[in-house]
Amino acid sequence: MKENQLRVALDNLPGALAYMDADLKMVICNDRYREMYDFPEELVRPGSYIPDIVRYLAENGQYGSGDIDAMVAERIESVRNPGNKVFEGRTPDGHIHEVRRRRVEGGGTVTVITDVTEQRRAEDEQRRAENEQRRAENEQRQAKGLFKTVVDQLPAAICLKDAEGRYTLANSVFCKWFVKPGEDIIGKTTHDIYPSEIADKIKALDAEIIKTKKNAEEEICEPFADGSERILQIAKFPICDDNGEVIAVGSVENEITDLKKTIEEAEKAKRRPESFSRISTGRELKMIELKKEIDELLKKMSEAPRYSKAG
Repeated sequence: MKENQLRVALDNLPGALAYMDADLKMVICNDRYREMYDFPEELVRPGSYIPDIVRYLAENGQYGSGDIDAMVAERIESVRNPGNKVFEGRTPDGHIHEVRRRRVEGGGTVTVITDVTEQRRAEDEQRRAENEQRRAENEQRQAKGLFKTVVDQLPAAICLKDAEGRYTLANSVFCKWFVKPGEDIIGKTTHDIYPSEIADKIKALDAEIIKTKKNAEEEICEPFADGSERILQIAKFPICDDNGEVIAVGSVENEITDLKKTIEEAEKAKRRPESFSRISTGRELKMIELKKEIDELLKKMSEAPRYSKAG
């Protein structure tokens, strides 16, 4: 009865199990052990010689390619002197088996074989995914570094903010204009670098970009890190993911203070010639009238009677 109960327990184990005595003879094994390697029925039974079983496995490719005698000797040695060494082999049909052995009281050895095919495949897939992620992250870092190098050469202030309003990129011009020396802008928001009134205006413009998913332009007078105030022409644009959702807002800011002054002076200059023209025209008319008066006077003088001296 107890033997039957033991047999039931062994046959319901998830892995293969075999118990060999000190003379390398099979004592007992479960059905999973026989099924795992599709042994001939006469090969695996109580009293079978373990080296014969191991050689059968080696000759049928269960241990992979290599010297048959060397593979047999290695595994027999592990049966005689089991330690912490774990064998792992790939069968011809692609299954991966993990083999563990342990010495038991009386000098025998228990071998437990587990099919770890799905586990190893999952681990391989995980490694591939991690490698792919590392590759993508590396490419992203390189692309970001290249992009930063390019935008650092531009005369405009350029920055990117995520959908939560945190700066993720800022070129050297932006940092020079708005960031105090020694400070880092990455991860900060507009309220960390601008006065509240300006920050609220910029934040509202960003929110509008995210809502409409459209570009927008604005002229804002902003304070610079050196304490000066400049007029900026700001062009903002959305950056969307593959699903069309806005994940960032980009900004290109050009300083137009001097340009605005130049335009104002040009407008004044356009008005000055018109005034001069009106004044000149008025003077010319007065000169013409004065010339007429002089001509009339000279005419009258020439028509006046001439008187001779008394004799």
